[in-house]
Amino acid sequence: MEIDSVSTLEIRHRAAICGYVRDADSGVGISGATVAIAGGPSRTQTRADGFYYFVDLPDGAYTLQAAAPALGSRYAGVSVAGVTTARDGAGRPVLDPKGNLALPPTRLSGRVQRTGTLAPVARAEVRLRAGGVKTLSNNLGQYLFSAVEAGTQTVQISAPGFVPASQSVTLNAGQNTVVDFTLAPS
Repeated sequence: MEIDSVSTLEIRHRAAICGYVRDADSGVGISGATVAIAGGPSRTQTRADGFYYFVDLPDGAYTLQAAAPALGSRYAGVSVAGVTTARDGAGRPVLDPKGNLALPPTRLSGRVQRTGTLAPVARAEVRLRAGGVKTLSNNLGQYLFSAVEAGTQTVQISAPGFVPASQSVTLNAGQNTVVDFTLAPS
């Protein structure tokens, strides 16, 4: 029997679960985060924009676990149960929006105030000594660090016309620690 033509078998992989891993505060995608299906060997990493996907999964409900181990303790991991895979009437996958995952950043926030009156100190420099990261307080004396390393940090505060101060604080991964500081006039 002679074969006149050869048909090729086209293999198509379809996304079953996909989404973005983002910073829970800023919404910015997290590059290199790991997303795994709990209880299974499937795992993947996010692209530069935080996008990830799994292909050709059987229909059902899955638990996803996401973390950013390359970023140390700047984020806490998350686990999201009940992410489903299903197909519509035409056999196309129906993507579950629960596949979009948000990692809570490790944060330090608070206010810088004047001793005695508790008036806000604007433009006070607040510095994390270990990493050299710094910010300035706003007009209300508020400051914020987000996605910083967890652990014990020494915070240094200075502002023109005030005596500098420092304090040791403990930051927990994925949590917001609120610490207010008071500065005495010099």
